[in-house]
Order: sequence, then C-alpha cells, then structure tokens
Amino acid sequence: MNGVDHASCCSCRDKKRNLINRVRLVGGCELVLGSFDGLTCGNGSRHGCGAVKEILYLTPYGDVLPCPFLHISLGNALEESVKVIRQRALQNPYFAVYYQKCLASTDEEFIERYLSKTFEADQLPLRWDRVFTPQEAEKRK
Repeated sequence: MNGVDHASCCSCRDKKRNLINRVRLVGGCELVLGSFDGLTCGNGSRHGCGAVKEILYLTPYGDVLPCPFLHISLGNALEESVKVIRQRALQNPYFAVYYQKCLASTDEEFIERYLSKTFEADQLPLRWDRVFTPQEAEKRK
C-alpha cells in the first residue's frame, strides 16, 4: 500500500492525543476512547440510541458528531468546548432522549427528514444548523 498509515502516523496520533486531553470531562462523565475511535461516556448504560447521551464521535479535524454514522457536525472542539457542544446538542429532542430505533439506520422519519440532507452535500460533516431548524426541533418536543 502506497498511502500513509494514519493509524500510526506520529502527527495524527499527537493531534488526537492533544485533543483528547482537552476534552477530559463532559457532563459529569469522563470521556474515553471507545468503539469507532470515538469518544464514549464511561457509564455503560444503554437504553436505546445513545447518540450524544453516551457517545460523541470526534473527527481528526475537531468536528463533534453525535455518532460515527450521523455525518452531522454538532460543533468543533477546536473552536468551543465539548461540554458546550454537548449541552446544545441535548436540547435537540432527537438527542435528548433514548430512541429505540437507530437514527442512522432504522428510523425512517429521521433518515428522510434530516439525514437525507447529508446525502448530496458537497462537504461532510454537514453543520447541524443546516440539518435542524429551530422550528423543526420545537415540533418534536
């Protein structure tokens, strides 16, 4: 393989380590590296879709995603704290409660209404305010 092995690239590892060190505590739970190389809350409690409540996925560029399969940026950890990003995301009714369906694969309404906006996007992840409007969020409450 002629490409760069980003998993072992010193620069990538150092950037990730520095970012992880900056986001140690969020909402009362310690963030640790978990599945999908994302950040997952260490409480281990799962009652449905844990997007934002139990897992945040952090891209190498600092974008904070609700899960690795939802290419929606909730904010950027290089520009604001993960705590602020998470608190804002928890105001969205889809992320405030545990849905029994996976938002990325089985919740047809969520996929059609919101996730489909990412399908033809020129650049991913798509900013959260381009996916959810305040009016749409209010309707779900």
